[in-house]
Amino acid sequence: MSYKNITAKAMRDVANNIEKGDILENESKSCTLSTAQNLGFIGNIIAAILSWETNHSIMWATIQSFCGWFYVIYWYFFSQPPQ
Repeated sequence: MSYKNITAKAMRDVANNIEKGDILENESKSCTLSTAQNLGFIGNIIAAILSWETNHSIMWATIQSFCGWFYVIYWYFFSQPPQ
C-alpha cells in the first residue's frame, strides 16, 4: 500500500466522520475534559500554597497538593485566623 493510498483513505475517513458529526462531538468532550483537568490542577497549586503558608514544610505542601480541592475546603473551614 503506498503513501498516497493511505493518505486518501485517511482523508475519506475524516470526511465521513465530519458528515456523521463524530469529530465535533469528540472535540467538545475533549474541551470539557481539559477544563476539568485545569480546575483540578489549579486546586493542587492552591493547596500547595496554602499548606506552605500554614506549615512552612515542603513535605506537607507536596502531600497536601495531592489532596487538591479537598485540602483547600478543609483549610477554609478549619484554619485558624492569623493573630
